[in-house]
Amino acid sequence: MTGYDLTDLLPLLFVALGATGWYGAGILLHDHSDAMTGGVLSGRSTIGTSLVQNPWALGVLTVQAHGLGGEPDFYKIIYECLTADLGYSVGDKLIYTHGHDINDAASRALGILVDATNISLLTTTSALRMVGKATFSSGIPVVANWKITVTPYRRTT
Repeated sequence: MTGYDLTDLLPLLFVALGATGWYGAGILLHDHSDAMTGGVLSGRSTIGTSLVQNPWALGVLTVQAHGLGGEPDFYKIIYECLTADLGYSVGDKLIYTHGHDINDAASRALGILVDATNISLLTTTSALRMVGKATFSSGIPVVANWKITVTPYRRTT
């Protein structure tokens, strides 16, 4: 697979996590509910208006009208590096994954609220940990060095 970045692999992540299929405006969804045949074509998806927090802010609620005409079925969260941090270069994109350090007393989380009109991002007052690009160890990013984009998707058929 030449010419692809990690965001191109995101459909595989959604399938692995149990969400239904491929995403993208006008792109056929692929439902892997029938493992014997590799899945069946089951519909299409529409991409909503992304919520962007630039730069990442702590202890806030950010709300964005998504324009999907109904509640999103799934979403993706991307952290984009704005200033070199934890071994990442400007422009590097990291797909959000949840991790927790049981030795860390700080409350580190984010929440996504969705309804028929809006998608909302809630952040705690402490930054989430990230895996260092070169060290592979957990680190606390400088939040001003990152942008968060949450993109909602809704199945249309």
